[in-house]
Amino acid sequence: MYDIREDPANATERQRTASVGDAPLRVRSACAPLTPIPAPVSATMGLWECDLLSHALAWSDGVYDLFGLPRGVKIDRREIAGRYTRQSRIDLELARLEAIRDCTGFMLDAQIEVSGGARWIRIVAQAEAVDGKAVRLFGSKHDVTFERALWAAQGRALDVKPCRGPSADTEPMRAPVVATTTR
Repeated sequence: MYDIREDPANATERQRTASVGDAPLRVRSACAPLTPIPAPVSATMGLWECDLLSHALAWSDGVYDLFGLPRGVKIDRREIAGRYTRQSRIDLELARLEAIRDCTGFMLDAQIEVSGGARWIRIVAQAEAVDGKAVRLFGSKHDVTFERALWAAQGRALDVKPCRGPSADTEPMRAPVVATTTR
């Protein structure tokens, strides 16, 4: 079997030729070597939830780190919303309202202001419903600043607007988390 980490120029003929069914696959020996990409200093991510009745937020340590806040400090949704850039705040609020209304989820890249500059985060959210009504939003937030910088360095725009599924070209996420009350 050909190991992709090996230099194709040094691979044996057996390693350069593999077969899938009856069709042989050839590995090009003139492949350009991959340029190593430095890893980000910290790959921060965390989990969060928002109770829709009280608007109380609960965060894991990773989300506090993303926002540059001391872990465990009391958080206020309005204050946190003020850390998003204007356009990101608008996009987030629209995606949030739709997810609550339809008991669905969303994915959104948003820019936040932290001490020392701006940071891009990818928010993945899902609504939890009780008796057909959304009662909680929950999900994850990931630091994608490094990823966006890589795209920008390659001259590619990365404009991730609110998405209701794996991509904007697919059906919205329509598998809400459902809980029913026991009476």
